[in-house]
Amino acid sequence: MRDQVRRLLVFITFVLAVSVQARVISYAPYTDRTAYPAHQSRINRHFLLLEARPFSAFAPLPAATYGQLVLYDFQGAEEPRVVFPEDGSNAIVTAAAVRESDSGNPMLFVQASKPGTSGYVSYLSVDAGTTWKTVAEIPTSLPIPQLGVTGSDNGGPFASYRYSQVRIGTADFPFVVATNGAVYAIANNGTAKKLFEQFPGGAPSAMLAGRDRTGTQFLVRTNSQLISVDLNGATKTFLTSFISLQPSFEGFIAADGSAYIDERPTNSQIGKLWYVRDGSKTELFTIRWTDTATPSAFAAPTADYSGAWIIERGGGRPTALYLHTTANDLQKMWEDITAPDVEALHSGASGNKVLVQVHRPRPAVDQRIFKDPALAVWTVGDTAPRAYDELFMNEQWNKGFVHLDVEKIEGGEPFVFDAGAAPTGGGAGIIVSPPTSGGGGGDVLQEWGVVRASLKQRLVLPTVGRTHGAFGSDWVSDVTIQNPQDAMQRVTLRFVPSGDGIIATDAKELTITLGANEIRMISDIVGTLFEIESGIGALFITPESAVSIASRTYTRAGAGTFGFGMNAIDVLAAAASPRFPVSFAGAFAGTNYRTNVTITDTSGRGTEAALTAAGINGVMGSSDVSITTSANGHRQVNFIGSTLALQPYETGALVIRPKRGNAIAAVFSIDNRTNDSTYFPPDLPSSFVARVIPAIGHLDGANGSRFRSDLYLFNPSDQPR
Repeated sequence: MRDQVRRLLVFITFVLAVSVQARVISYAPYTDRTAYPAHQSRINRHFLLLEARPFSAFAPLPAATYGQLVLYDFQGAEEPRVVFPEDGSNAIVTAAAVRESDSGNPMLFVQASKPGTSGYVSYLSVDAGTTWKTVAEIPTSLPIPQLGVTGSDNGGPFASYRYSQVRIGTADFPFVVATNGAVYAIANNGTAKKLFEQFPGGAPSAMLAGRDRTGTQFLVRTNSQLISVDLNGATKTFLTSFISLQPSFEGFIAADGSAYIDERPTNSQIGKLWYVRDGSKTELFTIRWTDTATPSAFAAPTADYSGAWIIERGGGRPTALYLHTTANDLQKMWEDITAPDVEALHSGASGNKVLVQVHRPRPAVDQRIFKDPALAVWTVGDTAPRAYDELFMNEQWNKGFVHLDVEKIEGGEPFVFDAGAAPTGGGAGIIVSPPTSGGGGGDVLQEWGVVRASLKQRLVLPTVGRTHGAFGSDWVSDVTIQNPQDAMQRVTLRFVPSGDGIIATDAKELTITLGANEIRMISDIVGTLFEIESGIGALFITPESAVSIASRTYTRAGAGTFGFGMNAIDVLAAAASPRFPVSFAGAFAGTNYRTNVTITDTSGRGTEAALTAAGINGVMGSSDVSITTSANGHRQVNFIGSTLALQPYETGALVIRPKRGNAIAAVFSIDNRTNDSTYFPPDLPSSFVARVIPAIGHLDGANGSRFRSDLYLFNPSDQPR
């Protein structure tokens, strides 16, 4: 029955996908913890996350940002590692930043309060977190606001930037911080010098509000002025009057020394977007709010900081994109009468491309409305984007890109996006996927957190085959591909056989052409299309645009066929990684069942994954079992229960945690009496949210069938739930 429901859902997805042009982007989480990105350039190779310790009612946390700093390599050549605290414990981290050299070496700044210590201590590492120095000159009495408190992200070159009191500097002074009414430049030798302090007689309120392109000049708000401070301590005044007593400022200094300044009052009623040059200010736009996160107007710097891209939205008017420069003032680039809720702009290095980020309202299963981000790359000279690819996530107010290269994203380079940290430590609820052109989104395991994704679709069917199996089984796979586009497209199919040491020449690759809106079923794909007499493996699918694809793998017997249906999965989605293990609650069904496991490497450098079984009393069987695959390879292990030293009668769950690489895992529970196989994708977590199982039953059916529903529950935490 479970497989019938799956096949029904696949069919519904096919039907809904026919006429809609937008695509839902699949993605895979980096971590299963609530994470806060450090302040860092979005084009860094390395990025730093504060991964909060999981909340437990039995052990309340001292702060939302109590956890560990984990350094990730976007290219995937290095495994993620905890860099702070050094001993792998936890700390309250108030601020974190990364400055990466041209050679890719990350320097790290951290302010933290460790258990058993008093005050907030600042630390610097110039060797990617291997060693740390204490920055003694930075006061310890107050926290430096950054992690978990930065404002909404409206685009630009840096992550976690708005109102951050840590900014990126130069190679000699990699970080500039503001605390206790003063601004400090931190040198790469671990010392700090004071650049500016609030003048005597005023309350100490010096706060960073932006920088220039070179990281040598910084906007600073005092209690009565907005000024700039350079690395030598020289100052320049920009604003001498504010629109309210305690406004918030964020902006940037342009290449010619002028500045774009976003001034927002404390009550968030009406703000101003200013352009300031030679001591005079020009109001570009009045800022209002239609929601708590997105203003009616905001600016993001052009790639060379020669001007600003500016969005005006809301108030019943069309959404408009402007370019403002010193030479040309405001130029309207496009106007969109559909009034998309643009929430961020990101300029490409060429200056000719801008990634436009909007958000879309979606209903949840309990009828609440959530918003998820949608993306389009716009080229200078074009009209407004007409279609946005939707990143199907439950976004929070503090969402934003962590890694992004606008020039490469259209070609398929992955990006890293943070949906924002929810107060409960997870997503606030699953949202209902819209119909799409080319599928996507259905293979998502976690609708929140920090994830990797791509605008280019790359799919994999984790297991297809044509082979004899145990207990007289004889397996074949049929594959159905749908082209939802109104034009024909070419689709490359690559079959990677299962086994150790598989190399590129072992794979078989061919290209088929699908007509406009064509649905094609390929029977026994391994035998008929790839002309392989016997073999199992993974099928990788790379379309020109986007397709929907599903398979049915089955064995034939006198009473008919028995098997399972499987949706194709985006290679970046549903993948387990070192900080994101996956579980299979129904892996071991007990007496008269056997369990097979497949691992498909999606890292391109091979995967090693540890396997653990858990029953009603916790971990059971062997705890030192691992599976390895070659780069882009596929591995199937039959009778995995025996490998884990389980007794035939034992029931329980399976947890797969990669030690290196990342991979898509699948579990197949097979009835030895009929050879009927149930395919289990990884479990869908349900922390803090309600989940819906669309069909359960206890009834008799046609042809003597008797349907029953089994429910599997697995608690992956170290606390009872």
